[in-house]
Amino acid sequence: MKRKQWKTTERLITVGVVAVVFLAWYGVTQFGIVSAVLVPTPKAVWTAFLDILQNGYKGYTLWQHLAASMQRLAIAFVWYL
Repeated sequence: MKRKQWKTTERLITVGVVAVVFLAWYGVTQFGIVSAVLVPTPKAVWTAFLDILQNGYKGYTLWQHLAASMQRLAIAFVWYL
């Protein structure tokens, strides 16, 4: 019983932290505390993500960029072993 209660508490903390970070990000950009050049708004990030998802970036799809990153990660992991 206590283990299940701990997992529920852990999930609530996780969701709470994500919410606080998102709200802080939104607040910082909404009130102009930091320049939008340094910290773009959540809407600008979402719009850019959708654009890259649809149109790619520098001639390659998002999936090709992710595959290249995973390949480099795997090579580094094997090299480290």
